[in-house]
Amino acid sequence: MDGPIARLTLARPAAGNALGARTGKALREAFETVEQNDSLRCLLLVSQGRAFCVGGDLAEFAQLSPLAPAIDALVDDFHGACAAMARLSIPVVTLVQGAAAGAGLALVGLSDIAIASRGATFAYAYPKVGFSSDGGLTWLLPRLIGVRAFQTFSLLGQSWDAAAALSAGLVSEVVDADDLSARGEAIALELARGPTRAFGEIRRLMLTGLGRGYSEHLAEEQDAMVRLADTEDARTAIPAFLVRQAPAYVGR
Repeated sequence: MDGPIARLTLARPAAGNALGARTGKALREAFETVEQNDSLRCLLLVSQGRAFCVGGDLAEFAQLSPLAPAIDALVDDFHGACAAMARLSIPVVTLVQGAAAGAGLALVGLSDIAIASRGATFAYAYPKVGFSSDGGLTWLLPRLIGVRAFQTFSLLGQSWDAAAALSAGLVSEVVDADDLSARGEAIALELARGPTRAFGEIRRLMLTGLGRGYSEHLAEEQDAMVRLADTEDARTAIPAFLVRQAPAYVGR
C-alpha cells in the first residue's frame, strides 16, 4: 500500500510470472483484500522480471495426472481471481512489460488502463497447447478489440507487438520501457485523486451492461446517478465546476 494506491506484484519472474496451482487463490485473496480497504482509491498491477505474465504454468501442467480434474480446479481458482478483480470498485492500472499471454491477457483485459512498454508482446496462445480459453477472454476480447480481430488473433495464433495492441484497443498507451513505471504511477495517482465512487459505478456498469439490453441498462445508469448524487464528491464537484475550480475529491 502507498497511501490511497495499492500495488499488486506478480512475483514469479523465473517462471515468467506463470500462473500455477497456488497463484489463482493468492490473486483472489489479494483482490478481496484491496476491495475491503475503504482507504484505497486505485490499484496498480505490476510484475517482476522480463515478462508480465506468460499464462498458465505449462511445466506444472505437464506433471498433472489425470489432467482434466486438475485443470478444473486450477481454472476454478483463476476464475475466482478474475471475478474478484471485476468486482473491484476502484480503477485498476496495469503495466505490461515483455510477454502477456493466455491468462495474462485476462488481467490486461480486466484493467481499466493498460500501459505497455514498447517491447511488450501479446499472444492468445491457448490453441497452441490444445485449449480454448479461460479468464473470460472469449467474452472480454471481442468487446475490447472487435469480433473479427479476435477471431484472427485467436484462431491464427498471432502475436502482437505493443503498437498492434494499441491499434487494436487492447492497451491504452505505449511508452518506453524506462518510462513505464513512472507513467503508471502518475496515472494511478491521478485516478486516486478522482471521484472514486463514480469510477466504481463506471466499472460496474460497463462490465454488467455488456450483457444487458439497452432499456434495462438505462435503469441501472439512473440508479447509479441517484446513488452518486448523495456522495460528498458530487456535492463538492458541482459548485466547483460552476466557478471553474478543480474539486478536491475525497473518494466518498
